[in-house]
Amino acid sequence: MDDGRQPSPLGGQPHVGVCARRPPGWKGFVRVVQQAKRCPTRGVQNPLGPDDEGGPVSQPTGLLPAATFPPLAWFHRAQRSGVEVCVHEHYVKQSLRNRVALVGPEGPFDLSLPVHRRGASTRSIRDVLFTDRVEPNAFLRVLQTNCGRAPFFDHLLPEVEAWAHEHLVPGAPLLEASLASTRWACHWLGMTHPPVTQTYHEH
Repeated sequence: MDDGRQPSPLGGQPHVGVCARRPPGWKGFVRVVQQAKRCPTRGVQNPLGPDDEGGPVSQPTGLLPAATFPPLAWFHRAQRSGVEVCVHEHYVKQSLRNRVALVGPEGPFDLSLPVHRRGASTRSIRDVLFTDRVEPNAFLRVLQTNCGRAPFFDHLLPEVEAWAHEHLVPGAPLLEASLASTRWACHWLGMTHPPVTQTYHEH
């Protein structure tokens, strides 16, 4: 609902805006508000949402980053209707996109996965690859050391090992590893993985 405190529209799109205030439980995820396009002849919002000459345009109600084994908050938001995983965004350094959040005997820490861009001129998440320093066995050793006593660890480890040896390979795309990790986790959690974006969205 527009209470007069929202910022001006972004990207020249009159029906796209960003929340001016942080919602309760904010964890750093981008929250997109899609406002229905106003009908110029009636002065009221179109109940079908934004449209163009070809008909209604479907827009996500929220975007989640493609992240490798993201925190629980990611999966909580993934259950909301209309949420999509953004696979067309610009890569954000030092974020959960290539950092796995873990909790060890001494507290929480992030395990970074070494990546680089395919070319200096691109910033797309699709062009981010693992470097020659990525090593699946090193990743698994960190898991074993810090999480080996966690409940069900022995039951889950074989599938995580298979994921690591398939995706943590020099030159392999980070995006594919991230999506494979969240799809696997959603399966174990008994929930449907949100769809991925089909185009770039301004936010």
